[in-house]
Amino acid sequence: ERINPLGKRLFEPQNGGNYEIFQHRPLNPVILVYAAHDSRYMLVLYEQYVQAVGQRWTSRIMRAGDERGRWCLSREYAVPSSEAPDF
Repeated sequence: ERINPLGKRLFEPQNGGNYEIFQHRPLNPVILVYAAHDSRYMLVLYEQYVQAVGQRWTSRIMRAGDERGRWCLSREYAVPSSEAPDF
């Protein structure tokens, strides 16, 4: 599997890469293939997940994820950091 080392050389700092490669447009073709290769099992994993937890829980989890996704776009959202205040 040659795509893994090729991709990692572009984005992993310990391999001489930089995560900013994901911000460049158009995306580097190696990164596109790496991402496709890396995500090839996602649908199978999702289907097994739904089967394991059931449709009711899957719906609840998806709604909660959608809510968290919208929340991070709100003005009240605080970016997580190691400098987080104590409550």
